[in-house]
Amino acid sequence: MIHKKCITEAAEKECVQTQLMEVRRQLADAHNDIVLFKDTLDKLDLGRSRILSLESDLETTNTQLKKASADAKTQIHQVQVSYKSKLDVVGEAARQLQLRMQHEWEARLAEVEQTQQMHLHVMETSHGRALAAQADAFSADKQAWDTERLAATHEHSATLDQLSRANEALEAEKTRSRTLATDWSVRLDEKSKALETVERQVHALDAANLQLKLAVSETKIACRHDMETTWLQQIATLEHALAQARTKLDAEREKFHLELQAERDRVHHVVTQAKSVADELETANLCLAERKRQRETDQDAFEAREKRAAAAIARLTEELQELQQHKAPASKRNWDAECRQLHQHNDELAAQVRGLKEQVDVLSKKKEEDPMSLKVQYDKMLQLELAVRVLEASNVDAGHQLAVARASVGELERQLAAAKDECQLMDMAATESRLQQQARLNDRLGMEKRVVQEQLLDLDMATQNLMEEKQLLQQVVTRLNDRLKLQLELLTNVPSNESRNSMTKHEWAEAQAQWQRLQGQCDDADWQLLHMKERLDEMEALTTGDPSSSKHAAAAKKRPAMAHRKQSPFSDAIAAGQRTVAVADKLHQHQSPEIESDSYAAALAKEMKAMKDTYEAKLQDLHAELKRVQNMRCEHTARLQRDLADDKAKYTSMVINIVQLHGKAKVAVLEALLECRAKACSDELQRRSTAHNSMRKPARSKS
Repeated sequence: MIHKKCITEAAEKECVQTQLMEVRRQLADAHNDIVLFKDTLDKLDLGRSRILSLESDLETTNTQLKKASADAKTQIHQVQVSYKSKLDVVGEAARQLQLRMQHEWEARLAEVEQTQQMHLHVMETSHGRALAAQADAFSADKQAWDTERLAATHEHSATLDQLSRANEALEAEKTRSRTLATDWSVRLDEKSKALETVERQVHALDAANLQLKLAVSETKIACRHDMETTWLQQIATLEHALAQARTKLDAEREKFHLELQAERDRVHHVVTQAKSVADELETANLCLAERKRQRETDQDAFEAREKRAAAAIARLTEELQELQQHKAPASKRNWDAECRQLHQHNDELAAQVRGLKEQVDVLSKKKEEDPMSLKVQYDKMLQLELAVRVLEASNVDAGHQLAVARASVGELERQLAAAKDECQLMDMAATESRLQQQARLNDRLGMEKRVVQEQLLDLDMATQNLMEEKQLLQQVVTRLNDRLKLQLELLTNVPSNESRNSMTKHEWAEAQAQWQRLQGQCDDADWQLLHMKERLDEMEALTTGDPSSSKHAAAAKKRPAMAHRKQSPFSDAIAAGQRTVAVADKLHQHQSPEIESDSYAAALAKEMKAMKDTYEAKLQDLHAELKRVQNMRCEHTARLQRDLADDKAKYTSMVINIVQLHGKAKVAVLEALLECRAKACSDELQRRSTAHNSMRKPARSKS
């Protein structure tokens, strides 16, 4: 019957081993899922690198804008120089024409004066009407552009789901802006031709005016001279104000570029910090994998010890069957006790199997939850790719805006001066948010680093204690085996009644010496086991934090070794000065209840059960620790992804603001162009009038 129970126990152990193999396979699947999660993290790093490349493209576009502005300024300067040279040539020609035709126009002076006044009146009215028409057209265009800008802001503030339609609307807006630019270029060409014709007429009228103004009084000349000086003073003040505005604009532009560079450096610093946190998490994962491998090796060693214990149990059962044939009636009670213990052991193994099944169910549920988390991560990755595409589209739009800005870069000064206050407010808000975010990130990183370091120290201490306890348990098992062997040897050396009657004094002395030697070995084994037990108690007190157990272990050290010799009757009899024959009889007849002890199989089963319970408790603690670390890592990755999404949202809002400012810039550019044209015409008329007056003075003196 005991053999059948041993067979059933072996079958149950095989079932437990198969279940453990299933658990290991599930752990391997979980490791594969972790590898997939690391791949997703690598993809997120690629997305970050693409964002950095887009930022570098924006920097290149800014440099191109600067170059284009410089080129436009040089072109404007060249055009001004060419116009001045042409006007000088025309003035020389007008002087020569005046000297040749001075005598011809004296007779027709009165008629020409009347016609000149009429023509001047007509030209002033026509010029005023043209300016009013241009102002009306510009106001209408400005209103249209304002409505278009509002529509563009509404389109940019729409959700990412309407991104395709917004892109189509932007393409339509680009085509319409191109057509408007071409229309305005055609209009400017027509206006330039009309201005050339008007200039020719003005030259002719100036020549006539020179002849007519020869008879003007000196008072009018003085008044006009005063007017010219006032106009020249006003022009000088305006030029000085323009130079101051340009210097101020350059200073503000340099300040804006410096602040933009500081913001980019901050973003780069945040990205490097996120990468360092990801590297620390990867090292923590590697440490956890190493801990897992060590636990698997410990589990394999534990299973090997279980197999060896089962073999020893089978061998001892055979020995006990052989002993049972000699003393079956005397040891019936021991067999019944061993049967009860085996039944209890079987019940405990069944409970352990049920616990392992529950663990397998928990791991299977966790394995079912892992695909859902991977799906969520895949959706997040798709969202990141969509955001990258949005940034690429915004980069294309920025390139188009660069092409538009190359045509009108000379007049961006007014737009920058108007947006100065808004930029200052935005910069103040950006610096404040940057400082808050940096402080929050620094606090979070410091806290997480401290938590990770504490967890690593706790894990190292737990592993060291576990390894030391494992070695002590191995030594305890070996010493128990030696102690039980010595006890069996003591029992086998007990003389029977027949041999005892025939033994001589010399044989009794040898038997007593042999008994003393075995008893000394038993005392040594008991002392070593006592020392190991005290060490285990100390380790348990350190792990549980119970001071009573440590005090009990310290008090146990002071006890003598003789108090623990519960199963050494011969040494007790010798120490009491008694004869050992009665003790041998009692051992042979099993009449002393104090000498009764458990069998080798029961003691070994108890020891193995205790070891198994401790190992299972420690494995459960390590599983809980691993789960907590995994949850913490998942939370940390979720926080990093949320921070990345916030940064991308801020970047997209910044791009939208830039687009809005560029839309305002178009209106400002056209306004500035119109004002520059009007101012150039008025300056040219004033310069020509001053030139004619200066030419009239020598002619008047000659006449």
